[in-house]
Amino acid sequence: MIEVSCGGRKLAMFGSDLTDRGEENFQAEAVAQVPGSVESQEIRQVLQGAFDAAQQRLIEASKRFTEVMDDIPSGIPHPDGTDRIHQASRECKDSREAASAAMKRLSDFMIGGIIPSELERKLVAKETAEPKKKSSREGGS
Repeated sequence: MIEVSCGGRKLAMFGSDLTDRGEENFQAEAVAQVPGSVESQEIRQVLQGAFDAAQQRLIEASKRFTEVMDDIPSGIPHPDGTDRIHQASRECKDSREAASAAMKRLSDFMIGGIIPSELERKLVAKETAEPKKKSSREGGS
């Protein structure tokens, strides 16, 4: 993890994200947003929650992998043990990739204002649903 500063805030980024995608992040077209808006805070909370959950899954997968490896007393696993090692390793790899993707989405939003497409669709759906709710209340009064 690398500590970076943006807008007076300290953020943590994977070093590989910075080196592999750093240039792309700064060249990407930013979505205009009102700083501190409710939408912006909601999006940040959703992305932060997704990142935190992915990090927790990675920690748990790493612990399980360590447990599997520590369970091999002779160092030479039997056939079922090999399968357990492969499963634990795959879970670690998948968790690491998910955490990296979640960190990229969060950093893209925090640094470049880029809203992930699925969250943008939810916001648009929410905005279009709210006027219908208001108009149904007005009609019932």
